[in-house]
Amino acid sequence: MPTSRSGACTVEYWVDGSRRDATVEDFYNMGPELGRGATSVVFRCEEKQTEKPYAVKVLKKTIDKKIVRTEIGVLLRLSHPNIIRLKEIFETETEIFLILELVTGGELFDRIVERGYYSERDAAHVIKQILEAVAYLHENGVVHRDLKPENLLYADLSIDAPLKIADFGLSKIIDEQVTMKTVCGTPGYCAPEILRGNAYGPEVDMWSVGVILYILTLRSRRSLFEEGGSVRAPRGSGPASVEAERRLQSWGSQMDLTEGFETGSALSQPSPVRSSASVPGSEARAAVSSAQAEVPILQLSSSEELDVVSFGTGDTEDSSPQSPASEE
Repeated sequence: MPTSRSGACTVEYWVDGSRRDATVEDFYNMGPELGRGATSVVFRCEEKQTEKPYAVKVLKKTIDKKIVRTEIGVLLRLSHPNIIRLKEIFETETEIFLILELVTGGELFDRIVERGYYSERDAAHVIKQILEAVAYLHENGVVHRDLKPENLLYADLSIDAPLKIADFGLSKIIDEQVTMKTVCGTPGYCAPEILRGNAYGPEVDMWSVGVILYILTLRSRRSLFEEGGSVRAPRGSGPASVEAERRLQSWGSQMDLTEGFETGSALSQPSPVRSSASVPGSEARAAVSSAQAEVPILQLSSSEELDVVSFGTGDTEDSSPQSPASEE
């Protein structure tokens, strides 16, 4: 069980506004461990006064101070229904405690595996939530840089639970005209300009959203693009998948890769309409076009692997960081 007691020696505090006059145990009952990363551990906790459950992320002060300050700085400036919320921060000589919104519905990745298929309308509902959150991030000068199904968490186990973006360890706060150059992210979800080491901007998040959309609707683990930029057709595709891919290619062809594809443009795309029945998200204007059939998606067993290793600077919950990337 973590402790936030500190000795009488002088303490170097990393986070402006963190609580230093009390311990996390003074206000929260600590519960079981929920997860563990390379540099942090997450526990369930309960606020004593309200009995409301939260998650507490415990960070050891053995990691890069800049990374910790960036992640906390990002979370402190955000308040959106599709982004994990930071409630408060406790800090001691050796540890930082982040009290976070507790989400219990699991990862989007888990639901992909469990469901086995997504209709285009259901995929549109998922993508709309991601796009709205990404639009909010970019409006507030934040680029996530590691969007993937493992970093998209459901609030609870209900079928219509809201989806929330988590893990801002690789995120970056930028000014309006600033470009980035750090090579970071997750292979398979990274935009080409990141992997090439070129300068890039917020549009790299939109590339990752496009890959997630591809996985949801086109049941292929292979590369989305052939050499030369044309869209690759999945093996064994039926007519519905081929038609869905044609629509996705048409959508992708609207992108000027030198300018990027903005969230506003994606959100303005027509929603899929299958019937007049009222379904959550059925009127969402999301980044997919009209569909008349349900499209099976990626089939995975627990033994199969996706490229989910994050690289670059930052604390990632799903894997150990690899060698440091170039600094920005």
